[in-house]
Amino acid sequence: MPSRKLPRTDDQRTFALNTANNKAASTAPALWLITNAQYTQLQAILSPWRNARQVVADALAEQVSATALANSTHTLLVKNISHFIQVLNLAIDRGVLQPSARAYYDLPVSHAEVPAINTPAEAQEWAVKISTGEANRIADGGTALAWPSAAQVEAARVAAANAENAQSTKKDAYDSAQSILAAQRPAADAFIKDLWDTIEFNLRAETAASLRRRAREWGVAYEGDEEEEGPTPPPTPPTP
Repeated sequence: MPSRKLPRTDDQRTFALNTANNKAASTAPALWLITNAQYTQLQAILSPWRNARQVVADALAEQVSATALANSTHTLLVKNISHFIQVLNLAIDRGVLQPSARAYYDLPVSHAEVPAINTPAEAQEWAVKISTGEANRIADGGTALAWPSAAQVEAARVAAANAENAQSTKKDAYDSAQSILAAQRPAADAFIKDLWDTIEFNLRAETAASLRRRAREWGVAYEGDEEEEGPTPPPTPPTP
């Protein structure tokens, strides 16, 4: 008997279940290679399986989008922080402010350096230092800096924090969706094996080639199927 290749991926599981379902739907029940009970079980497994896969796909798309937004808002926040500190240092260089002004922002007084910011948490921390430091400096009689202002830095901080929280929520939803799908795999695998056993049993009188051909119509996969299908032809070049 040809060597079967049981599904190892979710795409392969879906193909096996869908193919069996479609074949049964287009075949008179008297000609089925599966039992009525298996067909009923197929419906009970296939619908939640499809739903779970769709939920995973949707959750992944939402996580990717949320991650892109979190990354972009973080980048913008870091730029605002860097530019604010650069403006501060330029004001000190021109003599508009004294080097001691850096202390308001928890920056080293003796040299003009923009701190390295490598994580969202560090960006949030420095944005708070700028907001607090600017408020304290103005309260002591200083003039507000601009381009960007502390308010603009704070707005960027809030946007980045909101985006990061949203990304975390979407990641949790994706992880949950994956867990729900993973919980269905053992039942799907056991059912597919049972289904394929029945299909091959009902074709036991066929030749190996005939068995393989007819079983494939019900979704059974065999080792070497890819080789038999041959290489994928190259795409047709566009007409000049």
